[in-house]
Amino acid sequence: MNTGTWSDISNTASTYNEAPTSIGTWEYRAEVQSGVCSSLFSGISSIQVSDVPDSAGTINGLTSVCQGQSSVTYSVPSIANANIVHLDVTWWRNWYKHDK
Repeated sequence: MNTGTWSDISNTASTYNEAPTSIGTWEYRAEVQSGVCSSLFSGISSIQVSDVPDSAGTINGLTSVCQGQSSVTYSVPSIANANIVHLDVTWWRNWYKHDK
């Protein structure tokens, strides 16, 4: 990584898995060859590896919301190493069955 040269990876399978050892941009390409024909390189695939975001911390807002209530706001403090934060809240309704 970041050396400007390509390193050979011993792999002849149709897939390759690796856990990058540091953050940054990792680039991969495949060299393919059939029989005695000349080898060719595939296009480059880039993988961006980033730091793991810190914990989101405490969610601030109402602890109880009634059905039909609107304009309810929740927030979390700024999260280090996070680019996008999406808070997804699903409201569940309890269903009960009465057996006769």
